Amino acid sequence: MIIMINQTKANFSHKFIVFVNGLLSYKGTSSPISAVYDNTLTDMSGSLLFRTIVDQSISLSNLLPLKWLWAEKLSKAHIVTNENYEQVGTFQYVEGGSLDPHYAIGYKNYDIKLYRYSKGSKIHILLFHNDEQIGQYNKSNIIEDNLDEYTLYLLDSYGELAPILSLFTIYFDSYNFARRGEYVLYKKEIHWQWTIGVSSDKYNPQWLNDNFGDYIFEG
Repeated sequence: MIIMINQTKANFSHKFIVFVNGLLSYKGTSSPISAVYDNTLTDMSGSLLFRTIVDQSISLSNLLPLKWLWAEKLSKAHIVTNENYEQVGTFQYVEGGSLDPHYAIGYKNYDIKLYRYSKGSKIHILLFHNDEQIGQYNKSNIIEDNLDEYTLYLLDSYGELAPILSLFTIYFDSYNFARRGEYVLYKKEIHWQWTIGVSSDKYNPQWLNDNFGDYIFEG
């Protein structure tokens, strides 16, 4: 399964469209004001599928003095709700303790860890479930007009995760690449980055070719 999440608007609003195996499937939004505000995912008719809401309990616990000397630090914590505002999942960033820094998705019976790895002009986000790699995002570090694009290669056996991972992409972009307060008519931005450390050990350069072969759109 190949999922493409493309930002269509920046500046005064942040909007996204999502293609699943070439079919236009979802629309998404993130706040142009702050990353702590809601992110949403709807179907193409505009019906709400998921929304993120900042987890105030985690935010308050972060205020405890010296807490992170002995515990894992959770940040960027959001609750995921469905169309009825019932909690169905969580998004968090985890660091400290005994675990490698990573993003975490809790959804149904899935506990997914996502590791960011940069290699030159590409950013890869590696998805693991039960210590098995199940997917990989590719994102270019060459960006025009502040519009970000992500390609997610996801094993077909995890296809039910397509909507929640689409929402996660919008949440991730909101925290890492939103460029709030910057308004442009035309801009081209080029970055070169390399990850050295734990995440580089997670990256398998053969995984994409082994699982998707001729269906790879980018390196």
